[in-house]
Parts: sequence; structure tokens; C-alpha cells
Amino acid sequence: MKSFTLIIIAVIVLSCGQEKHYFKKSLSKADKIYLNDNDTLIKKFSGKANWYKQYWTGDLLIRKTEKGFDIKEIGEWRQTSKDGQELYTITNFDKFGYVVDETILGNEGMSPTGETNCKKDTINGQVRLTCEYTNRHRSTGQLKERGKKIIINDKGTKEGKWEYYSETGALEKVVEYKNDKPVQ
Repeated sequence: MKSFTLIIIAVIVLSCGQEKHYFKKSLSKADKIYLNDNDTLIKKFSGKANWYKQYWTGDLLIRKTEKGFDIKEIGEWRQTSKDGQELYTITNFDKFGYVVDETILGNEGMSPTGETNCKKDTINGQVRLTCEYTNRHRSTGQLKERGKKIIINDKGTKEGKWEYYSETGALEKVVEYKNDKPVQ
């Protein structure tokens, strides 16, 4: 289970890095000229956003920095099939690029397979997201796991009580986490 979690975290980190690459690659010559004279640009993005071929549409907030560009997703983002006919995920970001909520859609007629709702606060000058996660078994739509993560600087840790359920919806176990580690 621990190695599976590490693989998921590695995929997420690689994915986020790849997204920034594709976002930066989407900047046209005109966008760069505009940013030479202005500090920020809001730009529509539509296309492949990472190495495993997820297609996203939404708005990018691009800020000129000393090191190049700071690029963040803002507003509503939709993950679709390449042709745009199937909708997989809807994610909402605030005006600073922090996740507000996310819904991973299930098969037709099924409950969403994942839902995330985040609240943002600042502790000692550092932005922190407290996110409530709910994941469902894709095959049955039954609750799979539910718990809370704290996200600081794109690093998420499980905190507090997490509940794990079987495919039939029966509670299998409850695990208490502190800093992403089970409390004994």
C-alpha cells in the first residue's frame, strides 16, 4: 500500500511539472510580447496538458517574474476526451490558482468517483489548503475512502481520521493519520 501511495504521489508531481511545461509551450509570440510590456495575462488554454494525454480547457493566469513566467490555473477547468465529447473532471481554482473543489465523474448514471472540497487559510504567512476527499469504487459507485488532506506548496499529507470501505460499501477500517503517517 505504501509503495502504491508513493507511485501516486510521483505521478501527481510529474503531472504538475508537465502541465507547467505544456502551459508555457502554449504561449504565443504575441503573448510573450504582451508580457514584455505588462505584468500579467489571462489566457484561454485548451489541449494536452501532461504526458498521459489528459486534455484540459480553462484559463491561465500568467505573471512575468525575474525567472520567467509564473503560470497558474484559475476559474473552472474541465478535463475531457481529446475530441471534447466526454467530460471526466471539473476542477475550480480561485483567482490565486488554489484548488477550491474538484469532481471526478463516474460512468454514466454512477456517482462521481472522486470529490474534493478545499478551504484556504494562511498560517505564519504560508498558504495552506485543507481538503476533504471522498473517493468511490469505480465499479460499484460505493464509497471507497473518505478523509482530509493538508496541502502546502503542492505537497499533500493525510491528516486525521480516514475511513476505508469495501466495494459493497461496508466500512473495513478507520485509520488515524498525523503528517501522512498512521498513528499507532
